[in-house]
Amino acid sequence: MEGVKGKLKELSDVVIKDKDREIFQLESDIKSVGSELNDNKKLLETFGHIDSTEFESQNPQLEKVEYSSLKTTQTEFQKELSRKISVLDNDKRANEDEVKLKINSFKQPSQEIIDKFKDWRSDVSRLPESTHLEFISEYQTLLKQLVNDNLPKFEKKFNEYLQETITNKVGDFRMFFENWSDSIKENIRLLNDSLREIDFRDKDFKTYIQIVAPNRISDEVKEFRTLLNNAIPNIREIDASIDGRKNHFYNNIEPLITKLDKEDWRKKVMEVRSWFSYKAEEFYKETNAKFKTYENMGQLSGGEKAQLTYTILGSAIAYQFGLTKEGLQSNSFRFIAIDEAFKAQDEDKARYLITLCKQLHLQLLVVTPSDNIHIVENDISFVHFVERKEEKYSWLYDMPIEQFKKEKSNFVSQ
Repeated sequence: MEGVKGKLKELSDVVIKDKDREIFQLESDIKSVGSELNDNKKLLETFGHIDSTEFESQNPQLEKVEYSSLKTTQTEFQKELSRKISVLDNDKRANEDEVKLKINSFKQPSQEIIDKFKDWRSDVSRLPESTHLEFISEYQTLLKQLVNDNLPKFEKKFNEYLQETITNKVGDFRMFFENWSDSIKENIRLLNDSLREIDFRDKDFKTYIQIVAPNRISDEVKEFRTLLNNAIPNIREIDASIDGRKNHFYNNIEPLITKLDKEDWRKKVMEVRSWFSYKAEEFYKETNAKFKTYENMGQLSGGEKAQLTYTILGSAIAYQFGLTKEGLQSNSFRFIAIDEAFKAQDEDKARYLITLCKQLHLQLLVVTPSDNIHIVENDISFVHFVERKEEKYSWLYDMPIEQFKKEKSNFVSQ
């Protein structure tokens, strides 16, 4: 028993005291941890409910931290956070400076933009200045609206449509004059085919008339045709982008439109018939050699003027109505009326008109006074003789030419 008592005393003096001190230390640590835990709980309560899922997923290493290394880990984590915050602050200041510059540039754009968009200043005046970045959401709202409206897409589409339409219209405009010019040349060629078949001179030798139309381009017409040609874009040379088309419009199409606004200039250059000078040339039928050139009517007598006019007019009629050389088709209507065609003409020129009508196989009604009827009486088949009585009444006598010739003295004497 004494031995046991001795061991108990030894345990009491050494082991139990050590354990008491350890228990005291543990209790002190528990109290300190409890106090710290309460402080942290109060701090968390000030933030309200926090979903830590994202934080934990971004920092998985923190889930394995033991209490013994918690302080060290916390200190290191806070240092790293401070470093990141400092970097973000620097980035924030840089972004704010950049945003301020962009806001100033947006509210005070270049003159080019002001010229293009006349309402720009009034549209952006309501937006906050660069010193009030807390209202930057208004710019974000405007950006969202612009993105949703997609105005650049419609502007691009409109510009493309505008440029393509103008280009096509200018091309059609130019082609109109080219076709008109070609049409004049082709009409003259066809008229000359008809004129070749008409005997213009038939006494000592036979001749025929041809119309010649060399170019007579004035300085105004040259300028017009140059502007017209330049207005057509050369796909190989110009930029196919919208800006390229715009440059072509401003440099080539707009000058043409500006010139066409001038009425006097427009009238001079758009009359394609004035692009040519016209004259008639007479050729020998046998050799096709040129006999004479008629550049104006001033050198001709009245009968010669009429003869040249009748010849070209008759050719035009033959061309316009598609009359063939034979002209004997039963369903062909070739009726023309000539009123006092022999007035102030010698008989040779008058008979030339009748011969011309025969060559064209025209159905002819000749209106002439009775004193000139002898010019045509050998070439007509029927007579409608009009007699006036007492200056009040008119009597019409219809008869074949044979009957008229027999009774001519009765009618003409009256």
